[in-house]
Amino acid sequence: MMAMLKREFVLKKCPTGIKGFDEIRNGGLPKGRPPVLAMEFLLRGAIHYKEPGVLVSFEETAVDQAQNFASLGYALNDMIGRNLIAVELR
Repeated sequence: MMAMLKREFVLKKCPTGIKGFDEIRNGGLPKGRPPVLAMEFLLRGAIHYKEPGVLVSFEETAVDQAQNFASLGYALNDMIGRNLIAVELR
């Protein structure tokens, strides 16, 4: 079973201005962390469609990535351990 986290870690949000999107994303995209949208795309594909994904980041640290996933309610290390997500930091 996938390790779900309580959403205790909350990122500040930046509204996109896209009608309906900001509401379903609880205020918009995480401020200063636009890759979270791509991360959620990979996350949902891995969980719902059994499609593993690769995330490449040029600016964020491993800690940033783990916090991003935690803000979505998932444990990044668990997903990596299950070969659902691979992360390459540059």
